[in-house]
Amino acid sequence: MDTEVFKNAKPASVLLGAALVGVAAHAAYAILNVQAAGFDTLFSSWAFYGLSLLVLGAAVARPGLVHAERRAWTAAAVAFAAWFMGSIFYASGGNAEKDLYVFPLADALLLPFGIAATLSVAMLVRSRVATFQPTLLLDGLIISMAAAAVVGALMDTTFLHGIEASTTVISLKVAYPLGSVILLSFSIWVLALSGWRPNRTWIAAVGGFALTGIASTAFLLQTVKGDYTPGTFLDSLWLGGGLMLAYAAWQPHEEPTPVRLEGESRMTATSLGAAVALSVLVLGQFLPVGFAAVALAAVAMVALIARAAVSFKESLQMFADARLEAQTDSLTALGNRRKLMMDLRRELQVASVQSPRVLVLFDLDGFKRYNDTYGHPAGDVLLARLGGNLGRAIKPYGEAYRIGGDEFCVLVMTGASSAKTIIALAASAGLGALAVGLLARRPAAELVRWE
Repeated sequence: MDTEVFKNAKPASVLLGAALVGVAAHAAYAILNVQAAGFDTLFSSWAFYGLSLLVLGAAVARPGLVHAERRAWTAAAVAFAAWFMGSIFYASGGNAEKDLYVFPLADALLLPFGIAATLSVAMLVRSRVATFQPTLLLDGLIISMAAAAVVGALMDTTFLHGIEASTTVISLKVAYPLGSVILLSFSIWVLALSGWRPNRTWIAAVGGFALTGIASTAFLLQTVKGDYTPGTFLDSLWLGGGLMLAYAAWQPHEEPTPVRLEGESRMTATSLGAAVALSVLVLGQFLPVGFAAVALAAVAMVALIARAAVSFKESLQMFADARLEAQTDSLTALGNRRKLMMDLRRELQVASVQSPRVLVLFDLDGFKRYNDTYGHPAGDVLLARLGGNLGRAIKPYGEAYRIGGDEFCVLVMTGASSAKTIIALAASAGLGALAVGLLARRPAAELVRWE
């Protein structure tokens, strides 16, 4: 648990508690449709402004008071600030009917919400998912972009169909609901990765993004029909979504979530998302699915290509690591018998009278008695020290290997150096290791000999 969150949570608890009471009152007013003098202005404007400020204050307090994951929550605070500015404009209700057909400056204010919120979620996944891999983000990106592409296509073929507005205006209009869909889908993807055993942070995040997605989609639909009115239950959904996201920000940082969705299940989910995105691109050639849907589907396909490249790189690295491990002695870090055989085959093909190769074998006489006397851990320490000395002494001339329990060898190209000099170096390296290893056990010097 993150004790720093608990230590500094009191100011945020006050803000969140006050916001919760206010949102409940706002929703009750909207549902009951209370008719009283002054209530319309109070709940359609000032209550919304004040509650939005409370939610924004709680979100901004997180990176200000808690050091852990400060970059992630700073990005989240920027997202909340963008949400606040755009929401305040829409709550004012000015020129709602014309907003669909003119360049929407307020929608441009909302765009940083999606960008900053996406950065925040990505950084949280990086810090809160155990054994993080870049492919986790790419898989989530493919799935969330595909889901948003489908929603965008449905919007364009239903209530946005036939709207005579520029592509830029329409794209900005649908950016906020589609951004909420992307974030909601990605949060659900994190829940799936955890085997549907999430902590409260991700549960609250899913709830918050779901409410903001519903609210933004409903607002777009009402704007198209020209019947949006400030102060309704729709504004309560905006506030409720923001409140849940602020609540998610103040949950303690628990142990990293293990990834339980692996192998075939994970690949099936990613492949299904890619297939959906490809279907949107294909349908876009025959049906008017809209620019936003096509762009999101294209991003999903680019993410799929990036995912394939990253997977290929990871596979190459795993192969290289496995190959190195298969040819390395785990105790001394020298080459093992398998590597010796491979190197011998290679060197025998290029060896000549002018460029000879020398293979020298060493072993420890009496090493079994040393193990029996001082124990195997002491013997392992001695072998590791001997292997390290031998490897450093021979490195300028060739390779050193451990080919058995107490058997070592070196394969070198003599060049200008004589074989006797190299053998003497290897012998002195082994004797030096024995001298250090036996310094505290002088009687053992009679048990072990390097030759």
